[in-house]
Parts: sequence; C-alpha cells; structure tokens
Amino acid sequence: MVEASMGEGKTEAALYLADHLQHQTGTGGFYIGLPTQATSNAMFERVRPFLQKRYPNAVVNLTLSHGAAALKEDYLDTVCRLEQVCDQEGKGVFASEWHTARKRTLLSAYGVGTLDQALMGAVQARHQFVRLFGLAGRTIILDEIHAYDLYTSTLLERFLEWAAVLGSPVIALSATLPVSTRQRLLAAYARGCNQPPPNLPAASYPRITIFASGEALAQPFKPSDHVRRKLGIRWVKDDRWPEELSQVLSESGGCVAVICSTVNRAQEVFQRLQKHFPPEELGLFHGRFLFKDREEIEKECLEKFGKNGYCRPSRFVLVATQVIEQSLDVDFDLMISDLAPVDLLLQRSGRLHRHQRDKRPSELAAPCLWIVEPALTGEGKADFQESGHIYDRHILLRSWLALRQRYHVQLPEEIDALIESVYDLEIPAPEELETIHAEDWLASLEKYKTEEEDAKRAQANEVKIPPPYSDAKLDHFTRLKKEDDESTIAAVTRLGQPSVATIFLQKDETGLVFPGTQEQVDLEKEPSLAMIRKLLAYSARISSSWELVKKLRSQENPKTWTSALLRNCRYVVLNAKGWAQVDNWRLRLDPKLGVAIEKINS
Repeated sequence: MVEASMGEGKTEAALYLADHLQHQTGTGGFYIGLPTQATSNAMFERVRPFLQKRYPNAVVNLTLSHGAAALKEDYLDTVCRLEQVCDQEGKGVFASEWHTARKRTLLSAYGVGTLDQALMGAVQARHQFVRLFGLAGRTIILDEIHAYDLYTSTLLERFLEWAAVLGSPVIALSATLPVSTRQRLLAAYARGCNQPPPNLPAASYPRITIFASGEALAQPFKPSDHVRRKLGIRWVKDDRWPEELSQVLSESGGCVAVICSTVNRAQEVFQRLQKHFPPEELGLFHGRFLFKDREEIEKECLEKFGKNGYCRPSRFVLVATQVIEQSLDVDFDLMISDLAPVDLLLQRSGRLHRHQRDKRPSELAAPCLWIVEPALTGEGKADFQESGHIYDRHILLRSWLALRQRYHVQLPEEIDALIESVYDLEIPAPEELETIHAEDWLASLEKYKTEEEDAKRAQANEVKIPPPYSDAKLDHFTRLKKEDDESTIAAVTRLGQPSVATIFLQKDETGLVFPGTQEQVDLEKEPSLAMIRKLLAYSARISSSWELVKKLRSQENPKTWTSALLRNCRYVVLNAKGWAQVDNWRLRLDPKLGVAIEKINS
C-alpha cells in the first residue's frame, strides 16, 4: 500500500513496481482498477505510452475494460488482430480483437479499467471464474481506493483473499486512507495467503506498507518538495461567494474550479455564476451530458487546465461535480467546494497548484480551498443540503467540526490526524462541543453504525463468493443468475442511486433524428455496430430520481435492439423545443447545461 500526497507520483511508482515484479518474479503483466470510466480513460492514456517506451520492439496487448470502452475512439484505433500486426510491423501497443469481447477483457496481459470489472470475480455471478482466471498471476494495481464505501470495500476484501490464492501481487494506492481500512485490506490478503492477520506496523505519513511471506513492514519516506504546502481554508456562505469570487478574479484573473455535490446543484450554481461572468469564462462539467459532449468537455479541460495545457485561459471558472477530483490531471489557482468528507476535500485540494506554473495571479499565489459553510436550521442543527443526500451525515458532521475553526492545513504532515479524527469512530465528541451538535453527533453515529456499517456489510455478504479454503458448494459461486452485463456489474458491485443509460432522439418533420442534426434514425431496422456507437454517443446516465429511473426502465425497447450494448438502455424522444415528458418529469437537453430534469407538479 502506497500512501502519499496528491501529485506525489503514486501511479508512476506502481507501474515501475509492477514491471519489476514481472521481470523478477515472473508475474504476467498487470491490471489497473479505478473508480470510474473517466478515470479509466485517463489512465489508459498514461499506460499506453509507458508500455510503448518499455517494450519498443514488441507487440503488447492492452485492453480497456468498462461499459463504454466501445465509444472511446483512441482505444478503438488500437483494436486489431495481433497476428496482422506481427506480420506487418512486429511492434506496438494494441488491443487484440478477441480480447475486446465482453468477459474476455481481463484475459489480456495488460489492462486498464474500472475496479468493478475485477470485483465481478468475487461476486456470485455466472462466469465469475473467468475474471479471476484472467487476473491470476498478474499484478493488480488498485488506484484511488479511498473512493469506495463500505459495501464495495467488503467485496474488495474478498477479492484480495482470492488474489492472494491466485498468486497475484496487489499494489494499492491512496492519498487518504484510515487506519481501519489499511488493517482490513492487509488482513484480507493475509487470509488468502493462509496466514494470520498481521499487526499494522506504525510509520509516519507518507509511507509504504508491505505484506509478504507472512510479515508486514512499513516504511516512511520523505515527501517531495512540490507536494509540501500550507493549504488555506476559508469558509464561505453560499449566497455570498459568487460575488466575492467575481471581485477576486476581476482584480487578478485566475482559473477556478467549483465542485458541487450533485448534478442539479452544479447546474444551479452554473446559472447563478452567469450573472457574474461572460460565457467564454464559464464552463460546466458533470456526468449528465451526452456521452459525446462529455468526452469533448473532458478533452477541453485537459487542454485548458492540464499539465501541458496549451490554451490555459487568463480567467475561467469551471463548475463541476466529483468527476474532476480523481485521476484527472488538472490544475487550478483556486478551488471552491461543497462540504464533503474530509478525505475527499483533501483529494480535491490535490487539483490546487498541482503543477509548477511560471506565473499565477498574485491574489491566488498560495493554494486556498473555499468550503461552502453549511446553513443552520431554526434549532441550530447543521443543514448539509445536497451533500447530505450523497454522503453520510455523521461523516459530514465530523468533517465540518474538524475543519470549521482552521485557517490552514499543513500538507502532508496533518493528513493522518485529520483522517483519523473523522473515521476513527472510537474518538469521542469534543467536550466543548455545543449541545445541539453533541446530540447530533451521538444520534448520527448510532445511525451510521447500523445503516452504514452493519447494513452495507450484510448486503455485500449476500453477493460475495465464499472465501478460499472453504467447503462451499459450487452454487454458492454462481447463485446470481442475472446476465453478466454492465447494468448487473454496476448494481452488484456498488450501492447508490439506481441509474439507467438513456438515449436521446428528436422528432422533426422527417421522423426521428439525432438531436441537433438531420441524421435519421430508423428504430425498425437492426442497427449496425457504427449505428450502435452513434446511439450510445447520444446517451446520458439518468439517476436523479428512483421513480424516474423506474419509469424509464419499464419502457420497452425496439425489438431490433438485440445487441448487448443496447439491451439495458432506454430512449426518449424530444420534441422540437428539445424536451420530453416522462410521467411527471420533464427532461430537457440543453447544450450548456446537459440534461436538465424538472419535476412537474401533478
């Protein structure tokens, strides 16, 4: 386990270690598992040149494993039959056409994708053994492991047991990891090695923790100078910060990221900021844009704010959701964030002053994180608003209390203490805490232990496969008989809001067309692969309301949509004004906002 500050180079260290293990111990390639499709796409772009430089005279098979891989143009350009490459060139990094088929991607020697693809090897599903077989003897790199809740983490622990049995070294990377999580991960891998759980060795942060041959060791190391920083903390009121931001940027300029807890909140904040900034200085990025638009926005973000961004604006405000907090290599002069768990706030701050710049605005010369202060109810209780719908109340409360009286955080020295102050549930409430917050602490803690810890672990235990060395029957590995498709993977490996991929079409005088174009769509005709990709490019994932998702899922697809890529999608037809009504919801496709959803009062 490598724990180090954001921007320290954990990924590069993992790649070099995986390469060393391959050549010194005979492991066969590696698989990198990440939290999201977006982070997987970004990692693919980093791994491919690494392998090209490492093996300049060989043919290397590298696959991308997630549900939307078929839409990534850069990846599709690498797909071919390897024997043809060998005949013509004899070198390069490609994706074997055979390995790109569903369920076969993990059989490739090298792979990048979502963690969910690997976790399906540890849940009761048909052909789960194929995934474990594909990862056997390969180095498994788990990036951003702090990003998972207790449900997914429980599945991850069972997966680690089987990885150990299969002789697969595991490299886990995180900037912010509680002691309890480190201990559970070590114990899981030890069980797979048929060893007793080791005591977690003490070492200061940043550190590398190693388990091998039944023994655990931990070694601190000196942080790089460029990650040492005094991170400023400023609490701002939600009704005031847009005007304050306008004043700051009017004097000095600068590139700012505003991270919101939900898509609806991001859309609302974006519209509020339109009063203060012209259109060319304002952007929006979230997961509810059409896939084709989201990919373009991601590319523009890297061009503007990436390490080698060649068109960094002098003044710009990017409003986004959590899509930019993980593995997207972007850099801002100032960040404003809705309240979130402290580990995620620290993770987000890693996008502040991430790279060396010749010139930063004088007003923003030091990294500073503005956090939107929670409002108080009439009785004085903290109101976490949108954040409270996404994150657990007790963790939000402890995060707020840990930071509310601080003006700065010294990184990386204070990371450990902050993380433990929030996630060590044995730490009592501060004695001087106001009565209303002390009562909230106790009530939310009890709820967290029952609903978060007990309930989520119980749910995960229902779907995970038995441990190694057990006498379980074969049907305990395959009891879930659902089709092993992307919808099932998301439902089984994650808890969260139900969602559905929704394709947007539009009706005009000629019939159905893709929105904003005159390209016709014939639902009576079986779509070609090119047409399937086009349909998916005009899709967005809808998850704002369970009732809306349920209504969309209840609709029937065209009988011609027999492809597995379309089977779990649904579609809506927009009118000439660009909106569609689904039961009591109005879905509007806006070029600047993405998919806007409005509940209609019945």
